[in-house]
Formats: sequence, structure tokens, C-alpha cells
Amino acid sequence: MSTLSQFSPLFAFIEYYVTNPFTQTLERRKFRLNNLRKRCRTAMEFRVQANTICSQLNMKLANGWNPFNEDVKTENPGAVPIKVVYEQYFRDVEKDLRPDTLRGYKAFSRRLLEWCDKRSPDMLLKDFSDVMAVRYLDEQRQKNNWVNATFNNNLVSAQAFFTWEEEVHREEPILRHFQEEERSQEAYRN
Repeated sequence: MSTLSQFSPLFAFIEYYVTNPFTQTLERRKFRLNNLRKRCRTAMEFRVQANTICSQLNMKLANGWNPFNEDVKTENPGAVPIKVVYEQYFRDVEKDLRPDTLRGYKAFSRRLLEWCDKRSPDMLLKDFSDVMAVRYLDEQRQKNNWVNATFNNNLVSAQAFFTWEEEVHREEPILRHFQEEERSQEAYRN
């Protein structure tokens, strides 16, 4: 059953629990309603529309709908080309991001995918390791003469993608690779 959760007048999301067919565990899924909130003129109008979405989602869930069936269809989520996972990522998040943020994330993904293609065409998500994450960021920093702000923007883009990936696939968490890189950069700056 889905419910509307609201932490402030500007931030709300719908959350629900569903069985992950890959792990056979119950997982919490949620999606933000930022764009809906911006389109509504009053809080009451927003609440009515959000509750309508909740009831429609509850009907879909009661009829057996599962969002994992719309995601990448594979027995092993890590055995998916990283390009396919990025396409799914942008389908999932583009409605929740500001246009400038989306443009920055897409620029990061384009550079990362080009870099991955040079190493291994059709690289699988599970093949992207912590060593590769550090090597990618170091090469880009040296090649493009990135200042700290540019480096940090790319780090945020990477963390956003790999956090989403970890929530969706629950495979080998890749996010830690970029968190370790962030800690090493903080030591480098000091």
C-alpha cells in the first residue's frame, strides 16, 4: 500500500513496499513529487492530486504490478551493460531533477561512458571497480585541468547515480568507490 509522506510544504514523496523478484525481499520504493508540488497552486490541490496518485498506485499494486518488472530484466542486475543502467537511471530521475542538474548529470555520464568504452566496449556494471572509479576521476582531473569545484560536481553526479543504482539493484555497491575518492580528495586539499 502506498502512502504520501511529507516532510515540509516543499518536499513530499510517495512510498510503498514491493517484493524484489531478484532477492525475494520486501523493499521500500519511493518517488518524489517535487514537480507536482510546483504545478499546484495550493497545498490542498497538491494533497488531492497526490492522494489520487496514491490510490491509483494502490490499485496497480493490488492487481500485481511490480516496478522491478519494468526495470532492467535480468537475473543478475550487475550483469547489465553500464549504458543500459544509465538509460534507466535517467528515465527514473529526469522528472525529479532541475534542468541544470540533469544537464550536469548527463554530461558526467557521457564522459564516464566514453571512458568506459575505451577500456571495454559494453562494460558491465559489475565490472566497474573502485580502482576504475579512482583512475577515471584522476585522469579527468589531469586531462581537463579541473579545479576543485568541477571535481566535486562530478563527484556529486557519480554519487547520485551510484546511490540510485545501489537502491535499485542491491548488487555490489559501487557508491563506496566514489566516497573513498572523496575522502582522499579532502586529504589532498588539506
